[in-house]
Amino acid sequence: MSEFEKDIIRASSRHVSDVISINKGLTEKTLRMRCQSYQAHIKSQLLTQTVYEISNSKKSLKKLNKELIDTNSKLKRQQEIIAEQKEEWERSFDALSAQVCILDMSGKILRANKAMRKCFETIHDTVIGLNYYLAYYGTSVSDPRNPCTMVLSGASDKVSVETMLPAMKGWYQVSLYSLHNGNGAQCGAVSAVEDITERKQMEEELVKMQKLKSVGILAGGIAHDFNNSLQGIMSMITLAETCANPDDEIYKRLEEAKKVVLQSKDLTQRLLTFSKGGDPVKDIISVQEVIRDLVNILPSRSNAIRMFDLPDDLWTVEADKGQIKQVISNLIINAEQAMPGGGTIRVKAENIVVSANETLPLRAGNYIKISISDHGIGIPQESLPKIFDPYFTTKQGDRGLGLSIAYSIVNKHDGFITAESKVGNGTTFYIYLPISHKRVSAKPILNTTKETVPIKGRGRILLMDDDDIIRRVVAELLKNLKYEVETAKDGTVAIARYKEAIKSNNLFDAVIMDLTIPHGMGGKEAIQKLLEIDPNTRAIVSSGFSDDPVMSDFKKYGFNDALTKPFEIDDLDEKLQSMLASAS
Repeated sequence: MSEFEKDIIRASSRHVSDVISINKGLTEKTLRMRCQSYQAHIKSQLLTQTVYEISNSKKSLKKLNKELIDTNSKLKRQQEIIAEQKEEWERSFDALSAQVCILDMSGKILRANKAMRKCFETIHDTVIGLNYYLAYYGTSVSDPRNPCTMVLSGASDKVSVETMLPAMKGWYQVSLYSLHNGNGAQCGAVSAVEDITERKQMEEELVKMQKLKSVGILAGGIAHDFNNSLQGIMSMITLAETCANPDDEIYKRLEEAKKVVLQSKDLTQRLLTFSKGGDPVKDIISVQEVIRDLVNILPSRSNAIRMFDLPDDLWTVEADKGQIKQVISNLIINAEQAMPGGGTIRVKAENIVVSANETLPLRAGNYIKISISDHGIGIPQESLPKIFDPYFTTKQGDRGLGLSIAYSIVNKHDGFITAESKVGNGTTFYIYLPISHKRVSAKPILNTTKETVPIKGRGRILLMDDDDIIRRVVAELLKNLKYEVETAKDGTVAIARYKEAIKSNNLFDAVIMDLTIPHGMGGKEAIQKLLEIDPNTRAIVSSGFSDDPVMSDFKKYGFNDALTKPFEIDDLDEKLQSMLASAS
């Protein structure tokens, strides 16, 4: 019974008592009727109150029901959002290119993304439950230095290393991060393993290029100085020949010495390939023709058989023909040396298309791929990354420049050279050269008939060279040929001599200028100043940098001709006479 009902009964009792006291004279029957009337009134009041409360309860229940329905809808939407987020997380997890997995504290794999499953499920039935160490390191024994051990042991929250994994090929970045539960306690780790082989290859190529650049700077200076020395030796031998009878034995020995000097030019040319002067002079060439021409002139140094696969539809390339010949000849010679007892060398050329997603460090496009294979002794795997380093060699008595030069040449042609080898199974070198999109133009037919050389002598010559021996000996040789000669050690002195000759009306007929003068004005700058003084200045540029742009395009810089050191005096005399004859 509610408090309200109790209050009504108490009030009714008091009212009845009052009525009884007031109406003592009323009959029992009357009192009973009145009591019944009051009881009916009270029941009516109670009923009305109960209906009111029930009505209010229904409203409350309705409101509560609506709130429950709304709450249920919200919970359902939250569940949908969680499911969507989980699905999105799963998609993102599987979309990662790196191999990602979640580990428990024992190193067991609890979850793995698609990249990792694809890698390992060809070997194992499932990657889930697999031991992490066994998967990547081929052993279930943990190493304290292992990144996974360091993180799971709590020694570090995060470890990232670049390493080669025993169970996989190539270089990988292995990163591990500690995983904690809601209470902050470590419950496992997250591992991400990413293939960085391509980046490592690019870094190695960059290091090689930097090495070659450093060696190239040194080699250029050595080549220049060496050619100057050869020029001095050549001039001395020529001068000595003037004191000997051509029929004497000493004269023959001097001629042989000159041949040795000229053969030494090959070494300086190889050194120049490293230097800034070794830039290729490109033309549109056929790789097929280059290889076939090379076969005809390259003698076989062993019992090896050469086999060629050169399709007729090969694309053309824009390259320096001489340098490409040098690369291919070096590789063929290497192949022969790898098979001293004989064997087969296969040379193949083909058209290929390199796409942007390939691992080759090349721009996407069309290339000629040249393969040179042997079945020789092979190259040890530990030596393979070093074979293009300057002066690295596995052959006794070899200078180790051949492959370095090949690498430098191909690199300067915007190409790529690489090798694969297995000890006992031979080696294959691959050369990639970008094709030319230019059309081959018809070359003019050259007149090979040599013009009659004018009478020697008849000229006043200014000889500029920083080397005292060259100035003195070449001047003496020219005087023997009846030239009148003055010398200068650099461009400043040469300009002063030229001005004096104009002032005294005793002009020079020609100037011979050394291109490079250390710590002084060289020929490139001096010729411009001479042309300002006398636009009719006739000059020959001479240099030990045979591939310098000035030497290959001398007219562009104001010279009439060029002569590479070391040169013979007869070659210089021929150029002087030709130049003087054209000016007369």
